[in-house]
This record gives sequence, structure tokens and C-alpha cells, in this order.
Amino acid sequence: MKREVTVTIDGLQADDEGEAVSITVPGIYHFRDNKHYIHYEENAVHGEETTKNLIKITEDRVELTKTGRNSTQMLFHRKEATETVYHTPYGTLLLEIRTSELTITKMQDEIRVKLLYTLWADGSRLSDNQVSIRICSRM
Repeated sequence: MKREVTVTIDGLQADDEGEAVSITVPGIYHFRDNKHYIHYEENAVHGEETTKNLIKITEDRVELTKTGRNSTQMLFHRKEATETVYHTPYGTLLLEIRTSELTITKMQDEIRVKLLYTLWADGSRLSDNQVSIRICSRM
């Protein structure tokens, strides 16, 4: 069964610029094969195309797939490093994701995810990142 949800994502990227991001958007949720699926779109900024996003949540991992101008598939797994290819109009980057904390809290009409991870490229640390995701049923 699909249902409408509100997706709130708060992120903090600790690098030279220390960028904070926060979005709240409508989305669609469904549960299948022991996975939570959340589909949502990020609106275009300055004439760019809309980015379509899919979050898959299981007991011990979170996967984020982004398609649009910048495309990637990021896998966050407890205490395990993963690799991703980040496609941009300017080229492709191979990144390593080292997840230090992944907390998933499921309630009646809400799922909360907390991620702490570090991005690496070519053996160099790019940034430490903090992300909180909140998926709530819309009444």
C-alpha cells in the first residue's frame, strides 16, 4: 500500500565551507520485501532539472539513489565502507563512503534515520557529514 508522506532532510557537511542543507518535500512511501521505499523530488533551482530521489531503508542500511543533473547511488551500511560513482555535468567522481553511525528508528507513522559518514576520494578525506531524515505520514 502506498501512502503520502512528508520527507524532511537536514544535513551538515563539515569541510572548508561547512555547508548546512535542509529540505522538506512531499513524498510517497511503500513497504515491500522488508524494505521501506520513499520516493520524492527536489525542485529545480536556477533553471536546473528536478532531481528524483529514492531512499531504501532496511534494518542495517540506507540506500539513496538520485537521478537528474547529478546522479548517484549512495549506500550507507553500519561500520562498512562502500563506493559510489557521482555523475555531474562536469565529469564523474569515484567516492568512498565510510559510515560511522547509522541509526534507524521506526514508529507508527514515522521513520527517523541518523547518518554520520565521511566522504573520501583518491585516499583523501573530503568531508565529514551528518544527515537526519524524517519520514512522516501526511494526514
